[in-house]
Amino acid sequence: MSLNTSELNEELKCYTKIIDCYLNSKNDIIKREDCKNQSIIKLMEILKRKKDKHLISNSLILVLSLFNNEDIAPDLFSNLGHEIATLNNSEKKEFISELKKELDI
Repeated sequence: MSLNTSELNEELKCYTKIIDCYLNSKNDIIKREDCKNQSIIKLMEILKRKKDKHLISNSLILVLSLFNNEDIAPDLFSNLGHEIATLNNSEKKEFISELKKELDI
């Protein structure tokens, strides 16, 4: 996908706004959460107008990376399951086999 200068500037501006928002709210958990939510809302508005999935995808990755707080799980499933390091070899093989089935590998 080739972008022209105008599109690159717009993409850079979007990333910069997200980073600025993060830096300005870094020490205040409420402000940080508000900033994260507002960033996601604005990204969805851009998606409605432009259908630019590349920009939205990269921006969401940036938002999730920056605003991920170690005290708050990134999703409902992040604290479920077992650490793979705690599994014995037969459990690891079973786990890998199940993953292959799910991913049709």
